[in-house]
Amino acid sequence: MKVRWIVMALGLWLIVSPFVLGTSRYPAVLWTCVIAGVIIGACAYVGGLPGQAWANWLGFSAAFALVVAPFYLDYAHIAPAKWNAGIVGIVAAALSLWDPVKSRQVPFRDHVRQNRP
Repeated sequence: MKVRWIVMALGLWLIVSPFVLGTSRYPAVLWTCVIAGVIIGACAYVGGLPGQAWANWLGFSAAFALVVAPFYLDYAHIAPAKWNAGIVGIVAAALSLWDPVKSRQVPFRDHVRQNRP
């Protein structure tokens, strides 16, 4: 539950980060951060709803795309944008997978505990 809020906060940070870091004058940086922020934040919210685990995987994909975007869209020479995309993308990708992985392990743990003598 708290993981969702952290990922939503990362999505919000991505939306405002070009303005805070002073990289909003570069269209590729601005639109990459805004679009990735909206997708990651929305997927974190929807992924927490019952039966919507697919959204976490979509959020993971968007976060991974954010990590490679500075190199693919040729703004790797802009250090604040590159580091922001890399760090936020890696953290968001890892946390986006937290809920799906955790939800699959919990039933197994409960089953093991119930079968102990």
